[in-house]
Amino acid sequence: MQVLTSQSNSLVKLVRQLKERKYRDRLGKIIIEGNHLLEEALRWTDLLEQVLVSQGFLKKVEEEDGYQRLFLEIKKKDIPVIGLTDNLFKQLAETETPQGILGIMKKPGVIVPGELALGKGDFGLILNNLQDPGNVGTLLRTADASGINQVYLTKGTVDPYNPKVLRAAMGAHFHLNIVEVDQEDGFIQLLKTKQVKIVVADVQGAESIYGIKALTPLMLVLGNEAKGPDKSWLAAADQAAKIPLLGKAESLNVSIAGAIIIYEILRQNRFDHT
Repeated sequence: MQVLTSQSNSLVKLVRQLKERKYRDRLGKIIIEGNHLLEEALRWTDLLEQVLVSQGFLKKVEEEDGYQRLFLEIKKKDIPVIGLTDNLFKQLAETETPQGILGIMKKPGVIVPGELALGKGDFGLILNNLQDPGNVGTLLRTADASGINQVYLTKGTVDPYNPKVLRAAMGAHFHLNIVEVDQEDGFIQLLKTKQVKIVVADVQGAESIYGIKALTPLMLVLGNEAKGPDKSWLAAADQAAKIPLLGKAESLNVSIAGAIIIYEILRQNRFDHT
C-alpha cells in the first residue's frame, strides 16, 4: 500500500482544503473521520471516494476484529485506500486522539424545498440561524432518532457538513434529507401553500408546548441560541410555544429544548415508534 509522508502531496492538500466550507461547497465533497462515521457511510451510501488510514490503524486491522471488519468492507467496495504516517495523519485529523481513518466523500444528495413532501402525520424540523456545531449535530441526531426525515437549515445556520456537526450527529446525515434554504420568504410561502402548520419554539411564546395543537403536517422551528427565532418565523407561526421552566434557569440549551418539543409532538400524535 502506498504510504504518504509529505504535506505537499495533492491528496493531503485536498483534505486540508475540505476543512473549510468554501471548498466543501465548491468541490461538493466532505471529510468524515472515525470508525463509526465510516461504517455508517458504507452502510447507507455509495458516496465514499477515498479512504486515508494511518500506519497505526493498519496495525489495529491485524489485531482487532472491529477494525478488520471495517477495512474488509472498504476493500469489498473497491474504495481506494491510502496510507499515511501516523504523524501526518494526526496533523490532518480533527480529533485529539484520532482512530486513524478518514474518508473523502461526495456530499449526500438532498431534496430541494420546491419538492417538499410532507404527508398527513409527518413533521419536519427547521433550524433557524443556529451557530453552534454541537447543537446542530445533536439536533440532527435527535431528528433521526425520532423518525423525522426532513431538516431545513435557513441562511446563517452553521454548515451541516462542518466536521464538528458530523461528529455530533453520529451518522444521522446519511439517514436524513438535509436542505439548506436560501430564499427564506419563498420557503415560508411554500409551507403556507402546502398548508403545513408552523410551530415556533420561543421562550416568550404565548402557549406551553403541552398545549400545542399538534396537527400534521407540521414544521417545528428552532431559533438562534442567543436571539431566538427570526421575526419572519414568528410572524408566520401558527403557534409560538415555550417549555415551562419551573426552576430559576431562564432558558434551556436549544438542542435539549428541541428534543423535548419533538417528543412532545410525537406523544400528542400518538406515533408508534416502538
